[in-house]
Amino acid sequence: MKEKPEEIEGIKVTDSIKYLGIEIEGKRNMFKKQKKKMMEKAEKLANLTYSIIAKSCHKILIGKTYWKNVALPGILYGTAVMNITESEIKRLQQIENGVGRKILGAPSYAAVATLRGEIGMSEMKTRIAGGRLRFVKGIEEGRNDLLKTILEEMKENENNRWMKETKKWIKDMEMNDRTFRRMGREELKAKIREVDGKKWRDEIKEKNSLEIYEQEKGQIGEEMFYDNKPNSIIMYRARANCLKLNDRKRHEAGGRVECKLCGAVNEDLAHFILECPDLSDERRKIVELQQPYEEEKKKIIGNVLFKKEGIEKRKEYIYQMWKKRESYITQGYA
Repeated sequence: MKEKPEEIEGIKVTDSIKYLGIEIEGKRNMFKKQKKKMMEKAEKLANLTYSIIAKSCHKILIGKTYWKNVALPGILYGTAVMNITESEIKRLQQIENGVGRKILGAPSYAAVATLRGEIGMSEMKTRIAGGRLRFVKGIEEGRNDLLKTILEEMKENENNRWMKETKKWIKDMEMNDRTFRRMGREELKAKIREVDGKKWRDEIKEKNSLEIYEQEKGQIGEEMFYDNKPNSIIMYRARANCLKLNDRKRHEAGGRVECKLCGAVNEDLAHFILECPDLSDERRKIVELQQPYEEEKKKIIGNVLFKKEGIEKRKEYIYQMWKKRESYITQGYA
């Protein structure tokens, strides 16, 4: 319209309205402003994570509770009705990865799959897809005939972007339209969780550095032994094989991978935990590391880092080994 009226039937004409807490614009991309607010909110709440867990006595419990129960419901509110692009999902995932790194004290090169595995977090894409599918399921099983009619009309429209995206996510969750229709809500939630776990296991398998992690960490789930002590950070890094050992320098030009303490050819996780003679005094405190070894080295490392019984003591002993290594290097021991 060349000249827009100020009112129609007593209702004010405006460029945007706020309905049920969501900003809706009178444009083709009606949720553009709302999605911008969503990203800003995600970054703001993510930046608060460190100050929240720093004041707590148990960072994984408080950090996960804050992010999952306080931050995410506000961030993802309304995403079931919006068209969310892959780039937007990727950005939200990056923000969440940063939260996971803050909670665990993970370096930037730590595998994302280990963040999810140790904290017990779903993938962002799975959350958004799951929210959409539960929304559709709610309409199908609900009593609102108008919404049911609209949904059926959208299904018949092959060019409807929202429905195309919904059908893609049904396929991504290893279902077809028929199986999706027949599923109840609880069955749907279980299926989404199953597919998310499968994707997580595939990610772990793709990383050669996570061979022990793959063998010992059976499923995604929070590990409650992580607290605010420095030994929790070192234990996570050992489990995720992202300790800053010299083996990491193998990809650097001129990188020196030998152990600075004993001069061994390659300082990797196995050398640090099992072999370096300069750390033998601390190693003797760990029952599983008493020689001669009865099992293969990878299994021994797995027992030390992942066996539930006695993990608090082993967490402290591994930390003392790391402190001694750092102390020797700082003092020019080698």
